[in-house]
Amino acid sequence: MQISPWIRHGLDKAENKNYKQAMEEIALISYLMGSGFDARTSHQIVESWEVREMFSDKDSDVKVNIEDEESLD
Repeated sequence: MQISPWIRHGLDKAENKNYKQAMEEIALISYLMGSGFDARTSHQIVESWEVREMFSDKDSDVKVNIEDEESLD
């Protein structure tokens, strides 16, 4: 399955980071892959959100960021 490597990546990242943030990354990568993006592009998009500090403790912020990315299609 194509998402399995990203699940492992997220679990590894969770050891060094906030567990919630690592799981959000996995969920977002999975969502983007399900929306038609390839695995590498999905990961790069999610990492760009992290660099721009778009991850938040508020679930609504994550939803807005996904909608923003969808509007780019």
